[in-house]
Amino acid sequence: MINSVELDKKLQNKFDRIKTATLTISNIYDDLVFLILNHKISSQNEQIEVNTIIQQRIKYFDLLFQSKNLTVNMVQNDIFILYIDKNKLIRLIDNLISNAIKYTNKNTNIDIIINKNSFKIIDQGDGMTKDEISKIFQRYTRFNNNMGGFGIGYNIIYNIVQEYHLDIKIDSKLKEGTCVIVSL
Repeated sequence: MINSVELDKKLQNKFDRIKTATLTISNIYDDLVFLILNHKISSQNEQIEVNTIIQQRIKYFDLLFQSKNLTVNMVQNDIFILYIDKNKLIRLIDNLISNAIKYTNKNTNIDIIINKNSFKIIDQGDGMTKDEISKIFQRYTRFNNNMGGFGIGYNIIYNIVQEYHLDIKIDSKLKEGTCVIVSL
């Protein structure tokens, strides 16, 4: 209903901050539910076009992109199809995108490139050291306490890629950014 009414700029900014916080909390809630229930719910694996899910998740995170003035460039070189549980694929993509948003610099780009057997998400953030990359999949691992989160996102990502025998590679350079590649 609020969206149907024109608000003054100051009130609209407050409302946008509330929506952004709600989106963040919702994503954390989904991660916590996944961690608690993952082994109790049977997977509903199916052929899924990764391209479509990524497009949907980009729309889902649009307000967070706007809050940091980020431009998302999605390049689809091919269609990537996986046999996977849709909810797990969403958790995987959401965690990768939310980390890219969280750790990239304002007014920059996030590039998402999809190929036949892989996709990559590239940010222009602070990057990570080789030591940090070696520890990134450990639950509760955080390298920047100024950022939100609990250090569970990459652990969720790791569990999903392991379950579906996918490969994940992280290339990162300090002060340049991070590229995460998920492939068959």
